[in-house]
Amino acid sequence: EAENAFYSFPVLLADGMGDVQRYAQKNGVETRPAYRDSAATRDGLQVCRQASSLALRCLLFPLYPMLRKREVEIIAKVLGTLP
Repeated sequence: EAENAFYSFPVLLADGMGDVQRYAQKNGVETRPAYRDSAATRDGLQVCRQASSLALRCLLFPLYPMLRKREVEIIAKVLGTLP
């Protein structure tokens, strides 16, 4: 009944994450929004502007011990060449 704890590398982007997500996916790297289920990202909720900005610009990249060498190389390449 244990739940997996996934490791991740948060990246704070200058702008929105749409282009970066598409770029990462195109290169075979699965990402996800860091705060996708937070109150700051819910529609119609009045929250702190800075929290909303952070929530909409922070993207998680995979980072865990079982990554293969090739996967690490691809993730490093994508992070080094983000749009």
